[in-house]
Amino acid sequence: MASVFRRLAIVVVSAGIVSMLWPPAVPSAGATVGSARAYFRPCDELLYRPTHVQLACGDGNFGLDRMRWRGWNGPTAHGSGVAYYNDCEPDCADGHFHRYGVSVTLGRRSRCPGTRLQYLRIDVHEVGRGTRRSTMSLECDGSYDLQS
Repeated sequence: MASVFRRLAIVVVSAGIVSMLWPPAVPSAGATVGSARAYFRPCDELLYRPTHVQLACGDGNFGLDRMRWRGWNGPTAHGSGVAYYNDCEPDCADGHFHRYGVSVTLGRRSRCPGTRLQYLRIDVHEVGRGTRRSTMSLECDGSYDLQS
């Protein structure tokens, strides 16, 4: 009987230690929006401070690489990196990939179902020549509307 109580005590103490060390799955009731982690969800993939982002969900013909971020978790996050796209000439299977420097802004941070903060807008601007610009509005489930 003593060994049963000893094992039970070990389990209870171990569970208490783990619960103190393990981070909570959801923010505590007193947590502020600014202290919670914000995610970005293009193509139904939940990302946190990603270095690579695929923006063309079906075919991978447009995305971002080598991203570096500042202000992540805030109302807006700003990043810089390299965009890549397939010119699909003469068609996407035989097209060529091109790369160019970009600045990226994530915004419209919103609380989505499950109490998770997500950025629901992305603006991609070409650096240097400044001729290319893309804006996408996203939904909490990762679906999007390409605006330009």
